[in-house]
Amino acid sequence: MQPAPAQALRVSQTVVVALALGSAVFGALGAYVNLTGGLDQAPPNADVGRMLAWVALGMPVMLLPVYFVMRTALLKQLRAMRELAAEQARQDLHPAPLRTLTILGCALAEGVALLAGVVVLLGGPLWALGVLGAGVLAILAQFPTRAQVENLVKDLAL
Repeated sequence: MQPAPAQALRVSQTVVVALALGSAVFGALGAYVNLTGGLDQAPPNADVGRMLAWVALGMPVMLLPVYFVMRTALLKQLRAMRELAAEQARQDLHPAPLRTLTILGCALAEGVALLAGVVVLLGGPLWALGVLGAGVLAILAQFPTRAQVENLVKDLAL
């Protein structure tokens, strides 16, 4: 089976930044609408807003096992192609299993952030912005650098 082609590391970095900025802007707009009373014409049920805020807070607990199972599987794929991955890392390319892991981690964190943003947009508690902020930070934590990719590939050889 032919391994998936690698993309430039810059592409993955751009995706991570775009997802983080999109989530942050959505949260800012939600906060603006919440604080200015933009939804006063049709106020949502306050209990639903509070419940959804707690769901957003608990979502990472549910999604972390998914991330670690996928991480294990993708690192196994990377281990099988570590020489090719090392060469790709030296060329500023992002090996396919690591690119998939980056996008998966960002998507899971973005889901949490966007749900928290919807909670705030619907007039839910403003503390949900903290959940959104944590989601944005989790997205940014996925930002791949050449040194990280090289070190990870090197560690797999041990």
